[in-house]
Amino acid sequence: MTTVAPSRALGALLLFSGIAAVILCLVLLALATPSHRRPVFRLAIGPQMATPYGLGGSPLNGGPSAYAEALEAHVGIRLELHRSPSIERAIDLLRTGEVDGVAFSLPSTRALLPASAVVSAPFYTGTSVLVTRRGSDHAPLAALAGRRVAVIDNGEYRAFLARNHPGIQVLPMALPGDMLAALDSGTADAALGGDAILVPLTRRDHNAILQVHPAPDAPPVELRVASVPRRAADVAAAHDALGALPSTIHTDILERTLDAIYRAPPTIRAVALYYRVPIVVCCLVMLTILLSMLRAYRMTRRAAARQAEAARILTLVNHELRNSASSVISAIDLAEAEPVQPLREQHFASARSAADALRHTLTNALEFMFHEATHRHSAGACHRAHAVLVECISGMRPLALSKGLQLRLALEGPDATVTQCDARALHHIASNLISNAIKFSDTGVIGVRLGFLRGVGELGQISMRVTDTGPGIATEDIERIFVAFSGTAQGRRKLGTGIGLSLCRRIAISQGGDIAVVSKLGRGSTFIATLRGRREATTAAPAATLDCPRALVIEDQPAIAEIIRRRLHSQQFEVSVAHTGASALASLAAEGPFALITLDGDLMDQTGSAIAVAIRRMESRHGWPAARLISLSGATEDGDRQGYAGTDVHRFLSKPVAWCEFDAAVRPGPSPAPRAAPVGGAHGLDVMAIYATQMQVDLTDLETVIAAGNWRRALAMAHRIQGAASMVGDKNAVAAICALQTCLKIHAINGDPADQDLTQLAILLARLRDAANGGDTHPPTSSG
Repeated sequence: MTTVAPSRALGALLLFSGIAAVILCLVLLALATPSHRRPVFRLAIGPQMATPYGLGGSPLNGGPSAYAEALEAHVGIRLELHRSPSIERAIDLLRTGEVDGVAFSLPSTRALLPASAVVSAPFYTGTSVLVTRRGSDHAPLAALAGRRVAVIDNGEYRAFLARNHPGIQVLPMALPGDMLAALDSGTADAALGGDAILVPLTRRDHNAILQVHPAPDAPPVELRVASVPRRAADVAAAHDALGALPSTIHTDILERTLDAIYRAPPTIRAVALYYRVPIVVCCLVMLTILLSMLRAYRMTRRAAARQAEAARILTLVNHELRNSASSVISAIDLAEAEPVQPLREQHFASARSAADALRHTLTNALEFMFHEATHRHSAGACHRAHAVLVECISGMRPLALSKGLQLRLALEGPDATVTQCDARALHHIASNLISNAIKFSDTGVIGVRLGFLRGVGELGQISMRVTDTGPGIATEDIERIFVAFSGTAQGRRKLGTGIGLSLCRRIAISQGGDIAVVSKLGRGSTFIATLRGRREATTAAPAATLDCPRALVIEDQPAIAEIIRRRLHSQQFEVSVAHTGASALASLAAEGPFALITLDGDLMDQTGSAIAVAIRRMESRHGWPAARLISLSGATEDGDRQGYAGTDVHRFLSKPVAWCEFDAAVRPGPSPAPRAAPVGGAHGLDVMAIYATQMQVDLTDLETVIAAGNWRRALAMAHRIQGAASMVGDKNAVAAICALQTCLKIHAINGDPADQDLTQLAILLARLRDAANGGDTHPPTSSG
């Protein structure tokens, strides 16, 4: 026991002594400074040297940073880099003693160094190069004035260009790769830098687009270090050591540079830039293929839908043809076998009815299949709509007379006679609607009304209304009648196939219009069809003379416009009429200046003050003499006349108009001898006759619009009727229409009324019609 304990203690002591000795050796080895190691050399570098391919890059990429690493290993000079935002700032650090030296690459930078600085021999020599797009002419820097040249931001080349070539537009970039990308995209016209960096980068990423030229009037590249005098020996030792480095180290650094620049996998951005033209072409080709496939898919689906629709049509038409043909044959067989003459006539009548149904089915089915095959109604020749309807009604009149019905055609406004549209589309729609009206009506008159809804210039829409006296259409069936093969029970009882109205709506839509219906059970139906149309171009009126001045009447109420026209005609004026502000400005532009213009204060499309301002602007623009402008309005408040400020309105007249005041406003001087009023015919009607005739037309239209539930349009029509009643002084009609307007305003805001409101509307309409038919009217006072 006593012998073992001392031996263990001696062994532990020797172990701890060995460990302590090893630790002490390691510490001394780590803290020991080799005799050849020198103090840290603080080196300032500008943006030109701080790039990834300069001293600021990683030694793994080769280049100057790898040589700095080799010098530290062989000479013991360790560099501490101070990156400066500009070469001028790096030199300032040297001047203040904050660094031991500054690296620069252009000889022109030596002029900025302090006098005490010691400049080393060049560590590297090279040339300045200019990179341009292939195909562009190579030019020296002196010829690039006004061109965009990319350089490193705040680098030595920027300072060189600012001093020696101020006319060049410098584009500062952060990295050499950004310079080349800007040149590749066209942002820059050239790039200026050292050959050691720009040449390999250009060959790697932009060899197919860019080319490198030597820049003879640019300074050579000489990598030098300017140091404080006390560290000049260290810089000289580093220069000597660089020349004495073994060839294996040079080979290793070169291999790193090649790996970093050429052998490293390219980035996605570099690949995209290099192959951008093939990529764009490929994308366009793929997009074209995808669009073609999508179009083919849609066409295939449409063709399949048309084939399914055609199969459905053929099935239904086959059924209808068989039934109609069987009915014709059966009726003829019964007529031949019937000895009694009255019964034989009944069988022949049944045969005619079945044959007519057969013809109707064939016509609609063939037209429907043609429309579906072409996918739209083919454009036909344009003819006057009035002539097309006259021809259509003439062909339908025998069928109507056979049932004891009358066909009447009415025209709404003067534009209806000079309006053109697609003759084929209008003829087909009119024939179908009139044929249906005859089919479902047993007594009375079938009315056809033709109008023109003005648009921009000569363009607008044809409006055709066909009214019958049939049983009417239930509310739940109104939309269904326009669906193919979905006719009503009444239609099927009349041997209808449900094709006609569907085809008519499709044709109307293809012509820029539509078809609507207003109907109530027991009161008949009104079908309203609209199609694209235009007024015939009218020749410009001859220039006004002193003996026969020209006047323009702007009034949206036809009755008022006709009254004013006749009054001015009696005062020896040549009169033109416009019913909207747009048509008035179009007439003024086409027909030249007018001596007199009467203007309604509140038109359907614009206010009177806005039209007055536009008229004065047009007169001023063309250098025309200002027309005598008279405003006619139902309002007397001064606030309504503030909008006319600056338009030089000669006279404001309130409705009802006193014609003595009107004549005085028209001709402020002595009035000429009035013309003799025309005798006989429609032009010989007096003012009240014109008013009464137009009032009946307007009231019928107002009732139709109210029945359709179009409250805003009804309110606008009521305003026009009020203007006409005010013009002639029909106080009863004015009171009735004002009450009706109040009710219409509520419905225009709140929507469709309740049943009690409909009753109130019916009472107000009846009161207005009574006032128009036999109310107490007070025509305005006239002179002469």
